[in-house]
Amino acid sequence: MNKCLCSTIERAYSPSSCVVFVPGALPQAGIDRAFGPEGAVGESFCGSADRINNPLKGDDHEPHARTQGLSSEGGSPVSQLVFRYRYALHFVLYILGFTAPWNALLHLDPRGPNAHVWGILAANLSQLDGATLLASFNVLLALAIIFAMGGAFLRTWGAAYIGSEIVGSSSMHTATHPVDDDGILKDGPFAHLRNPLYEGTFLHTLALALLMPRSGAIFTIASIGLLQLWLIRGEEEFLDGKLGTPYAAYCKLVPRLWPAFKARVAPTGGKPRWVQAILGETYFWGVALSFGFAGWQYNAMLLIKCVIVSAGLSLVARALVGKPR
Repeated sequence: MNKCLCSTIERAYSPSSCVVFVPGALPQAGIDRAFGPEGAVGESFCGSADRINNPLKGDDHEPHARTQGLSSEGGSPVSQLVFRYRYALHFVLYILGFTAPWNALLHLDPRGPNAHVWGILAANLSQLDGATLLASFNVLLALAIIFAMGGAFLRTWGAAYIGSEIVGSSSMHTATHPVDDDGILKDGPFAHLRNPLYEGTFLHTLALALLMPRSGAIFTIASIGLLQLWLIRGEEEFLDGKLGTPYAAYCKLVPRLWPAFKARVAPTGGKPRWVQAILGETYFWGVALSFGFAGWQYNAMLLIKCVIVSAGLSLVARALVGKPR
């Protein structure tokens, strides 16, 4: 494909690339505010509902739209710690995925032109009958755009009802939007899906993996997925204790991660705040638009730079949204 892919890959994976999030020189608070796989308002796997059906089954749910996070009133100390530093953990996991430092000893990934998932998969696909290298690159890029756009939309949709100031919080809060008599917010995506923010982050990760070395992509997808599940489980404990049976009933109706086409519960009357939601999710939209517009240059390093710029812009946007609670 063209030289820019080949010539930029080796630089893309150096530790100095500082891909995806804000460079390490930024204050920790900035990192913690810049990216949020979820926020402080509900997403989880809904163990309460499962326990009603099967008392022997363990917790497995996700805080929906009322609260998201952990406080001193609920959740194990380890879960609280993970939630508080979740953004920093995402930062570290993404950096490890892009730099793949284990290659210095294990040499798991190839070196040279197109030595990333995008290039490797495109080369393999081009071996199929009737396929060309260019067409293979385009198919993979189209998938990345779908993942990135889908992730940004899910997160923004959820944040519009939760409130970006809560999405960026380090602890669990009561929702700022109207809730029903049981304290459960059922508007927007939370009538179709309990975890739009977590799912959006995972879809975003699938898009970024295209730019990583092979082993780094596998590591990042697996570790980010496990981190989402850990966060989900911790938040479930909180909501289970706070909301009890009504939340269990909600969990029985609304899917965990696969969205229902039709709303499963009646709305509670909350109105979306799209401007603050879009500003709060600037990073995710920046990455999605970068894939959509700059991706057709077939330049992995250019896309990585766009990711870093998106991260910096998100800090400015979050300052406009307001300080997380």
